[in-house]
Amino acid sequence: MYEKDFVDFPGITVCNLDPFDTSKPQVLAYLKEKLAEKNLSSEIHATNEHPALFQVRYAMKALKASEMYDRDINKSFLDYEMGFKLEDMLVSCYFNGEKCDSSNFTKFYTFEYGNCFTYNKNDNEHKIHKTSRYGTNSGLTLELFTGFPGKQDLFLGKFFTLFLKQNDLSNFLLTVLTVTKRKLL
Repeated sequence: MYEKDFVDFPGITVCNLDPFDTSKPQVLAYLKEKLAEKNLSSEIHATNEHPALFQVRYAMKALKASEMYDRDINKSFLDYEMGFKLEDMLVSCYFNGEKCDSSNFTKFYTFEYGNCFTYNKNDNEHKIHKTSRYGTNSGLTLELFTGFPGKQDLFLGKFFTLFLKQNDLSNFLLTVLTVTKRKLL
């Protein structure tokens, strides 16, 4: 392969669709306290007037708004992370067959998803990775831990969203993929 055959690999952003890591007792206590302040419960009881999906969405919006408000009022609020840390989620990482780790990612926070992590971000801290190959053994291969079912899913199942961004595009066009877990045989 010649150097001219190499192309910039896109930036890949991973976000856990559950913005709160409820395996941490202090996070769970905070969430229950904020729900109680709004006369809500972590227990969902669906009715015709208030379907379960409506209740879940309403509770999640209330929790996200509370956390955002608390962060704005007191920047040092929450000595612990409310969301998932990449070190806890990243089981394995390979780019073109070479091992990578959490230091290859850039963290940022969004109201919608909580903590998100970008691999191959086009910034001053990271060199853009290039690739000349394609297929299942090339590019970025991630194995992610999504949490324990039934223990860490206060309102949501265990899902991730992936965003792909060409590093040379200035207008941030995205291709969005949602990946769900599957049982390996």
